[in-house]
Amino acid sequence: MHEARLMIAARTLSYRIDLILVALIMKKKNYFVRNSVALFTSYSVLMNKNLTIIFLCLLTTAATSVYTFAPCWCASSSLGNEQSSEATNLNKEANSLYDQGKYAEAEPLYRRVLAIREKALGPDHPSVATSLNNLAELLDTQGKYAEAEPLYRRSLAIREKALGPDHPDVALSLNNLAALLDTQGKYAEAEPLYCRSLAIREKALGPEHPYTITTRNNLNTLLKKKQ
Repeated sequence: MHEARLMIAARTLSYRIDLILVALIMKKKNYFVRNSVALFTSYSVLMNKNLTIIFLCLLTTAATSVYTFAPCWCASSSLGNEQSSEATNLNKEANSLYDQGKYAEAEPLYRRVLAIREKALGPDHPSVATSLNNLAELLDTQGKYAEAEPLYRRSLAIREKALGPDHPDVALSLNNLAALLDTQGKYAEAEPLYCRSLAIREKALGPEHPYTITTRNNLNTLLKKKQ
């Protein structure tokens, strides 16, 4: 009876087969999941991490069996998928407008994507950092440096914390922030950022990767301007 209800409810999940199997295994082995429901809902379902689902479920011991919470998981999954889809579509539209030079039309879309991701994922998620970077680039392109800089810095801080100091995405944020400062003639501030970005990219991507070459060229150009 419970297994049948779970299977019906789970049809709305992206990884419904994994959820069904885990639920049946847990029932057989008498595992329970009250304490991990919030974490399961906010991370595993929204991020569609089916392996994380298995780990969270099997490692939890509490008082209510998995099939009790299947309906709320399904509702949370539906909401998360809808938000993710909306953000993805808006971001694609904003990118298209940006590429066409339609900055005034792209800006509110980028801001909407940022708001959706902050609400759904929290303020320190890497996807939020990506949205911050996209909006900062748009403002940077329009010469709105004072507005762009804090967004670049926040994006960098999130990525360093979430991904580690040597991640390629950190190098991207460093390069973009350095370029912003470089454009304003703040060479002393830009140079160490370029140097750090270059070091990360050389190690992570190799010395001949296009991104590595871009940062190296940016740094060399800055050094020539300082002479």
